[in-house]
Amino acid sequence: MVNTHDLQVLDPASVRLFYHGGILRLAQPDRSWRAARVYRAFPLTDPAHYYGLTDGAGRELGIVVDPALLDEESRRAAETELEQRYFVPVVQRITDIREDYGATIVDAETDRGRKRYVIRSIRDNVVELPGGRLLVTDVDGNRFEIADLHALDARSQNVFLKSM
Repeated sequence: MVNTHDLQVLDPASVRLFYHGGILRLAQPDRSWRAARVYRAFPLTDPAHYYGLTDGAGRELGIVVDPALLDEESRRAAETELEQRYFVPVVQRITDIREDYGATIVDAETDRGRKRYVIRSIRDNVVELPGGRLLVTDVDGNRFEIADLHALDARSQNVFLKSM
């Protein structure tokens, strides 16, 4: 490990991520953790690099700058964890959208099947991303993405645009 301003940059060759009993574990030559978590330091701007690792209690263990250099098993385990952590269905079509008692109810076809989302305040729960994308968070903390607002039907566009 190299210490850079209290950030532990981990050598990918020394990091081993694997599942044991359904729990992600982390082992290094001199130490191991019974539970570990993986997150992206820059999930929107550089999702392929800078994987942060924490122990089961959420304490920072370090960061892997280039996860492509992890061994195959570790890379697969990290990708599995990240898929679960960053599960964000992409809306392909809004089948129904209505406002009811201050909430917006969206029925949508996504790349992960049909979903219904309830959004309290579009203004507070929609983040505009580069390229016209929208990241929306519903009342339960679930997220979904609208890849291109202008590709949606006029009614759906209008509901989102007037609330933003």
